[in-house]
Amino acid sequence: MKVLMYEPAGCGGHAFHIMNLSNSLLRQSCEITLLTSSPYEYFQEKYKYIECLIRRNYGRWQLRFEPFIILDRLYRALYNPLMRNYLCKKIKPDIVHLQIVNAGTDQFFVPMLCKNQKVIYTVHNVVPHEKGIGRGRSSFKRVYQSVHHLIVHSNANRNQLISEFGIIPDKISIIPFGTETSEKPLISQIAARERLKLPLTRQLILFFGTIRKNKGLSLLINSMRLVASANPDIMLLIAGNMPLRSTFDEYAKLIRHLNLQEKVISHIKWVKDEEVELYFMASDIVVLPYTSFASQSGILLHAYKYCRPVVVTEVGSLGETVEEDETGLKCKLSEESISSAILTLTANRHMYDRFAENMAELVKNKYHWDIVAKQTIEVYKKVLIS
Repeated sequence: MKVLMYEPAGCGGHAFHIMNLSNSLLRQSCEITLLTSSPYEYFQEKYKYIECLIRRNYGRWQLRFEPFIILDRLYRALYNPLMRNYLCKKIKPDIVHLQIVNAGTDQFFVPMLCKNQKVIYTVHNVVPHEKGIGRGRSSFKRVYQSVHHLIVHSNANRNQLISEFGIIPDKISIIPFGTETSEKPLISQIAARERLKLPLTRQLILFFGTIRKNKGLSLLINSMRLVASANPDIMLLIAGNMPLRSTFDEYAKLIRHLNLQEKVISHIKWVKDEEVELYFMASDIVVLPYTSFASQSGILLHAYKYCRPVVVTEVGSLGETVEEDETGLKCKLSEESISSAILTLTANRHMYDRFAENMAELVKNKYHWDIVAKQTIEVYKKVLIS
């Protein structure tokens, strides 16, 4: 089965996800061609990849100014889909698997592609994290309705597509994010903390990833005021980068206002792949205090990989997943609820160990990439015979 995987980011979480999925599909006899941007971050000899798409160059000075940002976005929104559609005609894959779309232009280009190809779209975010030109619901609805099949990561995502976008249930399959156990022994918590120059004897709760507004860091920092007063041994570790044209200033100001400078450690940067293990292994629990979210979190699956129990808010599919898997505590969108969950999980060793054991088991039997790949192939077969 020939599969063309379309992933124009070429770096970051999406690219990492697709690299692992592609490798697993390859192990199960799929012929994978990845269409991605240049330079592609994850060099691979296992599957074929074509680096001809264009991604945003965050280092270019022009992209600090709004007119250049709009022109750059428009150029990529036109060039990448046109190149994809052209290569699909040339390569003639059995399946085109879209991972990211620009709904503003793809509402026109994807229907054109679907006339000659079987097209599947994995909807990582049913609605985008941020509003903007070409990110309206009507644009996404046209894309959703034009493709042959949709893959989502949770039942909540499936229900949202049905209720808000009018997608028929038979057109949607639920396949979770994937992860896997580490191929080499994991670093110890002490060694990870020494590498990162973190306190060796404190309990550390981790907030990880790109610090977007919807991820609720302000709410978590406010919750830390209650946590610190109840248990001075607990500290918050923030590790992640800011979105383009954003700064950490408002969070730093809040930390100072609440007098939490001694309770919060901030590593504001792009965390390299080789450093991810250090941050998760250095922590005790992972907190996802999201205020809005329309998908399953890659950060959550990282926590599973490293067996770090979680505290999550009841947003999107986070609470649903954690409650079903029994891997952490879910809480309401309030400082009191978040702080209470953190204090409960850090104080109850029996509960903590049970959640960590469940994570290790789930990585092997539910979320392993080979299992995800098998489920994905079943969707491919279903679409090909439809």
